[in-house]
Amino acid sequence: MLTIAAAILVVAAAVAVGISLGRGSQSGSGDDKDAKSKLSQYLRRNHPMVAHDVLLAEGPVLRRWAADLGLTRGETERLSAAIEGSREQTAMLRAMSSEIRDEDVERFAAAFFAAAERALGEARIAAVARLAVGRGAEG
Repeated sequence: MLTIAAAILVVAAAVAVGISLGRGSQSGSGDDKDAKSKLSQYLRRNHPMVAHDVLLAEGPVLRRWAADLGLTRGETERLSAAIEGSREQTAMLRAMSSEIRDEDVERFAAAFFAAAERALGEARIAAVARLAVGRGAEG
């Protein structure tokens, strides 16, 4: 089963691929749409906790996502530092300040991914994404 952290990466990847192909994110695969739906439901149900952790750039939700992604303690601390006071933090909070439509979910995922990539580096976030999505596909 795909974790929420893996769903964030799937949605962010779908957005990036859609943008690079010049088609937006409207025509994603079934997996992309499932991940977006799962993330959307999660953000709605857990809005107060997610908003709290994003606002503080730390907390149980972000720690759980970091654990699900297999991040080390140092990587988790770098991720929190990358989020704190960043434009990605603002983008995630703005995405959550609405009724959380598909485009808000995409913005949230893309902002989280951008902060994670800045904190961990391109090679590490790619490896993390492959592992997280692979674990989700296994069951």
